[in-house]
Amino acid sequence: MSKLPNVIVYKRDDIINLINGISPVEECMIRDIIAEYDKEMGEAIVDNKIVSVPYIGKFKKNQTKIEFNKKKHLLKIAKRYMSREDLKEYAKECYIEARKIAENKDRLRKITRENIINNRKKYERLILKCGKSYADMFILSITLLNPVQFDQDVEDAWQEIWRLEDET
Repeated sequence: MSKLPNVIVYKRDDIINLINGISPVEECMIRDIIAEYDKEMGEAIVDNKIVSVPYIGKFKKNQTKIEFNKKKHLLKIAKRYMSREDLKEYAKECYIEARKIAENKDRLRKITRENIINNRKKYERLILKCGKSYADMFILSITLLNPVQFDQDVEDAWQEIWRLEDET
């Protein structure tokens, strides 16, 4: 068990040593379970999924860093043409923009998840009838819609249009 400031790092052998009175067969099973869990966690993190570890917490990739890395090629180009101070300022602006993009994506993901929960029956019916992609797009469209305030002038104009169509 190695100790860093405020961090304790447990390795596979450390975990097994914490468990008292296990047989060699149980030890082998525990090693396999830990190895499989490590593998699944690694795959999930690579796929940008959130990984939950009981009694420890949740892990996910830093979305701001991912968005900022998408702009690295712009920074390499800017490095050729900008002074050091201008480059620092440009990099700071890129980072702030990447953070805003990541926050907007997280906010949209949260609102979409809430809309799926609020429209669960409709969502499940759409999955069965049209497929998951269509159901996700339907929920996304609900998420992106903005409410329109009632305007009596618009309502009167709309009623007038309908009256003219009914007369013809």
